[in-house]
Amino acid sequence: MVYLKLSGLSSSIQAGDYKLSGTMTPLTIADILTKGKVASKKITIPEGWTIDDIGNYLQQQGVATKADFNAATEKNYSYGFLADKLAGQGLEGYLFPDTYQISATANAEDIVKIMLDNFDSKLTPSLRAAISGSGRNIYQTVTLASIVEREVSKPEDRKVVAGVFINRLNIDMALESCATVQYILKTDDKRLTYEQTRVDSPYNTYLYKGLPVGPIGNPGIDSIQAVLYPQNTDYLYFFSAAGTTYYSKTLDEHEAKIAKYLN
Repeated sequence: MVYLKLSGLSSSIQAGDYKLSGTMTPLTIADILTKGKVASKKITIPEGWTIDDIGNYLQQQGVATKADFNAATEKNYSYGFLADKLAGQGLEGYLFPDTYQISATANAEDIVKIMLDNFDSKLTPSLRAAISGSGRNIYQTVTLASIVEREVSKPEDRKVVAGVFINRLNIDMALESCATVQYILKTDDKRLTYEQTRVDSPYNTYLYKGLPVGPIGNPGIDSIQAVLYPQNTDYLYFFSAAGTTYYSKTLDEHEAKIAKYLN
């Protein structure tokens, strides 16, 4: 503080929480305090992670407990894009996946707000206009995008898969997404048994037509754009094997490809 005063920098100190050590020189400390280099921690949330995934990660990183984070996602937040969210549903789908610099003093609710703020900024006016013209609201768009996100990883496949799902929705055909069952069962099994696809849940798109009751993860911008700008196709079926996604127009064609590439 003496150095700062003698240097005429004391009035330039910025408020915040700082991590300082006794080995730092006065010049280094002055630079940190006057440039607002507050103590922070970098966290990275991948596309498709669920609230449970994020909570586990934050706890492992020592940022927040999973219980606190889950509780924070159940609170009410005043964002316009949440207006379409079904009553009783949490924030699954809206916690935007990205890399964040989190203040050392940030709590679970602060982190949730940062992620919601990011979602708000990523949902540009042009994307909001595209949603308005799609026949689906924001909640439905995010729900479908979350399924696309967890079904395929390549950007070019996302647009085609989005088109497949939209084709099915348009003819009142069940989505039959394995990703929705994996979400219910909290499993990463790539191939599900018939019994697993029979689990009774409003998220099970094998049993119930239309979109599930809510998102099954938090999609990135590519998956949201894929749903808004899908590839127009005649495909109604797809599956992935060894990094390749195969598409079919008929059930017979689909089953033949499964026999060839999966069995």
